[in-house]
Amino acid sequence: MSGIISRPAGSLSSLLDSLNEDVLAIENPYPTPATDPKTASLAELVELSSVMRPGAIALDFTRNISNGTSDSMRLTYAELNTHANKLAHHLISLGAVADELVCVFMEKSPEMYITILAILKAGAGYLPLTPETPKERMRQILENARVKICLTTGDLEDKLGIPGDSQVVRVDDIDVDEYADNNPGMVRSGDALAYAVFTSGSTGAPKGVLITNANIVDNLLVLKGLYPTNERSRLLQFCSIGFDGAFVGF
Repeated sequence: MSGIISRPAGSLSSLLDSLNEDVLAIENPYPTPATDPKTASLAELVELSSVMRPGAIALDFTRNISNGTSDSMRLTYAELNTHANKLAHHLISLGAVADELVCVFMEKSPEMYITILAILKAGAGYLPLTPETPKERMRQILENARVKICLTTGDLEDKLGIPGDSQVVRVDDIDVDEYADNNPGMVRSGDALAYAVFTSGSTGAPKGVLITNANIVDNLLVLKGLYPTNERSRLLQFCSIGFDGAFVGF
C-alpha cells in the first residue's frame, strides 16, 4: 500500500518486483495453471447427469409446508433434461441465439429452473428479473441488454415493463409436447454468454455484468474442491434469481 501511495503512477510490475518473494508466496508457493474444464457449459453438465444418473433427484421444490406436511414437486435429471429440451426447441424456433440474452421474469418454481436451463440449451444467455423490480428500471435493463424475448407467466405479465420491440412469451401457455425431447445439440463454447446481472442503478443507470459458460463451470469446479459432496448431498437454493452466483443452486 505504501508503494502505491509513494508512486501512484508506477506500473504494477514494478510494484510486484519491489515485494519480497515470501509475501507473494504465502498462500500458494507453487501455483499451477488452471486446466480447461472438460465440459463447456452448465447445460452440458445437466445433460451428462441425465445420462449417468437419470433417476437421481435433480430438483426437489417445496411449494408449501404446513401441519408437518409439505407440497413438493420432484424432478429427476432425466425429467428435468427432457422438459428443458422441449422448451429449448421452442426458444430456438423463436430466434434465441448464442450471445443474446433472453429475459426470465418468473417466481421461483420448477418451471423457472426448467426455463433457465432451456435458455442455456438453446445456446443463449439468460437475464433474470424479479417481480419486485420497478417497471422503469426493468425497461432500462431490457433496453440496455437489447432483449428480444421475455419469458414470464400469465399472472406476472402485467408487472413486466418491456420495450416495444421485445416479445413476451408466457411459458405456461406453451404446448411443449409439440417439440422433440432430444438435446438441441447447439454448439456452446466456454466463451459464450451464459447470463447477465445488473447493478441496482442507485448511482445512475443500471450496469450489466456478463458471465460466460466458462466462468460458471470454473466456479463450480472450484466450489466442488472446497466443499466436497456425494450423490446423496443436497443444496438449498435460497437466494434470489437476480443474485450473482444463484446458478450455484441450479
